[in-house]
Amino acid sequence: MARSVRRLRQAQGVRPHERHPGHGLPLVTEGRYQPLTTRRATRVVRKRSAHRTDADAPLITQLQAQHPDVAVAIDLARDFCTIVRERQVERFDTWLARAVAGGVAPRRRCAIGRRADDEAVQAGLGLPWSNGPVEGHIHRLTMLTRQMFGRATLALLSRRFLRAA
Repeated sequence: MARSVRRLRQAQGVRPHERHPGHGLPLVTEGRYQPLTTRRATRVVRKRSAHRTDADAPLITQLQAQHPDVAVAIDLARDFCTIVRERQVERFDTWLARAVAGGVAPRRRCAIGRRADDEAVQAGLGLPWSNGPVEGHIHRLTMLTRQMFGRATLALLSRRFLRAA
């Protein structure tokens, strides 16, 4: 904090420890520039086309222009998201072949891992069932257990779990 104040004082032309009562510091504003992080780039690539903003298209174009492997990875990621969202089981084998043949090593390793679990992936894409509710109950029980850790017995934990439902 002190370093920032020192820089502001230097920008004003005021010596470091000199104080002028009644003189406020000028407003320091930053542009609306949002730095590109891995998380942000992933989120932009995975967005549905209907949900993309005007700033997303130039960013994706810039990412694709950086390197041919990045462009291939973006195309593969978009196709995989479409396959999962629309449950297009028949397109999965084609995507898998493209991902293995592509030059991006991490994507190739991911595709080889998916090929090893082919039956499970096919079932996950094609069947309407989900274990989401079960995972939600397990998460809630784990959270309650952590909250009660060291404070209660199993009987109190079970009563609290039943009330939380």
